[in-house]
Amino acid sequence: MSDKNYTIMHSDSATQYESERSEPIYFNRPFDSRALERVEHAHLWAPPGSRIMRLPEIIASMTSLKELKVGPGSVDGGVISGLQQDDLPSSIEVLGIHTGSKAIKWPKVVLPNLKGLHSDAPLKFKAECFPRLESISLYPDKSLTNVAEALKLPITELNLLNVSIGSELFELLDPTRLRVLGLLGGRGLVSLEGIQRLQLLSSVRLKNLTSLEDISALAQLPALRRLDVQYCKNIRNIDVLNELKVLEDLTLVGCGALGLSQVESKIASLVKCNIGATT
Repeated sequence: MSDKNYTIMHSDSATQYESERSEPIYFNRPFDSRALERVEHAHLWAPPGSRIMRLPEIIASMTSLKELKVGPGSVDGGVISGLQQDDLPSSIEVLGIHTGSKAIKWPKVVLPNLKGLHSDAPLKFKAECFPRLESISLYPDKSLTNVAEALKLPITELNLLNVSIGSELFELLDPTRLRVLGLLGGRGLVSLEGIQRLQLLSSVRLKNLTSLEDISALAQLPALRRLDVQYCKNIRNIDVLNELKVLEDLTLVGCGALGLSQVESKIASLVKCNIGATT
């Protein structure tokens, strides 16, 4: 079962489930415990009108589980906030939380082997719950407390699903470890000034930053090999691409009229390039 994907659901939802890439596991029916022990990739799901309010006990028996997605689907945030220590297998390395926009508080549950965490909702947590975390994608809470907790961990990748403040953001980030940074929405950021503090960055992703105009500070990132810019239509100095000496991989999608004629030769020299709805 290890190479397969499984969707955990109530049997009443079977008629509303369609997927050729995942097989169903019905949490309300008996199941072979030996088969459960071999499951490595699972998605907890319910259709509209059949909301899951608590974590099915069957998941605790998946002792080889590596990746778990809680939603997307009709799954209540209480599934996460109501967790007890033994509800999730300690083997989990990647956890995705997709329960809607309502803030969630992670309980005193430690996932000792978790390396990747994604939460669409503001997630409040203590760093000691994820001691081996390497990558996190989260929606910052208003006080940025969850970002501060994340920076206590050995993360090398940070993706912020909303940027509510300006370039002072970069003063908060740890310059000694971050290799990958994603700024994936918001109106607060006008300039990337300060990003040069993060000298180890090899990958930067900028998406839906509706106020972003100045990206000149990217030229001061000596290790930047991958740049992904999507739906940022107000950038005024795209010519900075000519100064990115080790850039290999570029994505420019949905950015409108940036003036790409200024960087034609640079684009031609790249190993990989994806440009769409951008001129």
